Amino acid sequence: MASKQLTEIKNKEFFNELSKTWDSTNTASTSVLFNNLLINEGDKVLDVACGTGVLTKGIYSRCKCKVTGIDISDEMLKRAVINNEGVDVEYINESFYNYSSDGYDVIIIYNAFPHFIDLDAFKEAVYRNLKSGGKFIICHSLSREDLNRHHSPLTKDISRDLIEIEKEADFFKDLFIIDTAKEDDQSFVILGHKK
Repeated sequence: MASKQLTEIKNKEFFNELSKTWDSTNTASTSVLFNNLLINEGDKVLDVACGTGVLTKGIYSRCKCKVTGIDISDEMLKRAVINNEGVDVEYINESFYNYSSDGYDVIIIYNAFPHFIDLDAFKEAVYRNLKSGGKFIICHSLSREDLNRHHSPLTKDISRDLIEIEKEADFFKDLFIIDTAKEDDQSFVILGHKK
């Protein structure tokens, strides 16, 4: 079996197990995301690695139309459906690496970026799924140092360490214009748009 497939299987197993306690232990504020990203009414938004749907209501309140969430963990998505009952949302249980749909105006990767080990496939998926001029945001509600420390017990096929934000952002510059690349002791944000 190919190493990318093994990594995805391990990630799915890891997050399926984590789903049991995710909502009670994940208390991160989403304000860093919504303070850095403008979502307009009518925007078609994809929430990548959406987990239990922590962003769904906030996204919907801004775009006022159907939100799409994608996650490799079917157990996380079961909880997302319950957590967002009554919201116009479609949850997709699929690998983002393989996902392809009509162009999105906005793609959000919130508190999930280190779990995308194959950065080339990740970048290609963001590019493929964004409209021309569409925006993407990679955002964490922890500093890079705290995030790396938090993920240090995990194996390298589940998570990778983030490097300096300028270097992480530079990786996307062949396909995207980077509008923001900033980090501080409480956040890590890369915001860009498709060329």
